Amino acid sequence: MKNRIQNITAIIFIAVITVICASPIHAEVIRGYDTQITIQKDGKMNIREKIDYDFEYLYKHGIYRDIPYIKKNNDGKEYELTIQLQSVKDETGNSYKYTQS
Repeated sequence: MKNRIQNITAIIFIAVITVICASPIHAEVIRGYDTQITIQKDGKMNIREKIDYDFEYLYKHGIYRDIPYIKKNNDGKEYELTIQLQSVKDETGNSYKYTQS
């Protein structure tokens, strides 16, 4: 009797795991990424990124980007990069609300 209960428990456990694993998984996906970088003689850079980001049905937030702005050169001297975000646009080219911190 004890073995039979253990077998039934194992079958139920396997069935539950199979159902969970067979369920479709929804995930955010980057479908495309294109970057254009122009480096000027004075050291300034213009960077244009186009990211085709599919949030599927998860419209909680946008993309979080961590850009390191304090760098260290070969001599160990630290310097701070100045970053000026010019715009964020949606897939139709309309301005998109964003925050920067």
